[in-house]
Amino acid sequence: MAERIELPLMPTGDDGQKNNSGTPAPIAAPAPTAPQEPTTTELQAQITALRAQLSESESRRGELEQTARVKQAVQDANRPAQPSSAAADEIRRNAAIRATGGNARWYALPADERLKAQGEAPASADEVEQAKKLFGPGANSLEATQLNRHNYGRYCRLKKVWNEYRPVRG
Repeated sequence: MAERIELPLMPTGDDGQKNNSGTPAPIAAPAPTAPQEPTTTELQAQITALRAQLSESESRRGELEQTARVKQAVQDANRPAQPSSAAADEIRRNAAIRATGGNARWYALPADERLKAQGEAPASADEVEQAKKLFGPGANSLEATQLNRHNYGRYCRLKKVWNEYRPVRG
């Protein structure tokens, strides 16, 4: 059990005079102590600890970046080879135009014949509608971009169909 401390009813004040009110004299609070400044060795220890944490987090970040690069490289390696480039397709188309006798004869041919001349199968009505939706006036470029990313072969086919079926600008 804690000891009970009784205060005198008539304590003396700080100046040695009696307190006539019967209340205890004010107790002097200890002087506030200023926080002590850390020493140089303590600061150096904190700096060393922080540098260790920083280097650890940087090495972890490096590991994460390396893992991300490896994953991307694996995805790139597993991605199927893309069909021939647009430039190669344009070269083939120009060769087909020359083989038919030039622009005048080329554009006189029906669109299905122009596709056959390039080594492509004739387009179905469904393909023509989809090509118009993707590449025609008021086209949805977001949908075309997604098709390009997810089904490149289909995108190329529809682009070729649109190039042959679109209205000729005069």
